Amino acid sequence: MLSRKLYVWLGHTSVALGVVGAFLPVMPTVVFMILAAWCYARGNPALRAKLLAHPTFGPPVRDWEEHRAISLRGKVLGITTIVAGFAVSVLWVVDTTWLRVMLIGIGAALVGFLLAVKTSRR
Repeated sequence: MLSRKLYVWLGHTSVALGVVGAFLPVMPTVVFMILAAWCYARGNPALRAKLLAHPTFGPPVRDWEEHRAISLRGKVLGITTIVAGFAVSVLWVVDTTWLRVMLIGIGAALVGFLLAVKTSRR
């Protein structure tokens, strides 16, 4: 019983972070919604169904679950925000060379992942 409640709590937290991510360009939205769907599947399947039926957040989560695919719009937005966010950090926030190199590597890996994932047809 405790684990089901924990999964639901984690799902709610993921949805909240996803909603924040819809308004902040440096936070992902869909990743948190996918995590929420995974948590809800273990804690409360009715909440998962409700999330998948949501007109805005449901389609990208279903694309990922059914086809392991991301929409072209999602890829473009993801790559744009990754490059912009990491560029700001590397150019104006971080002043240590090794940390800049690490951030560039992480950003490149994220962009590479998005490019490697199949593009959905929706």
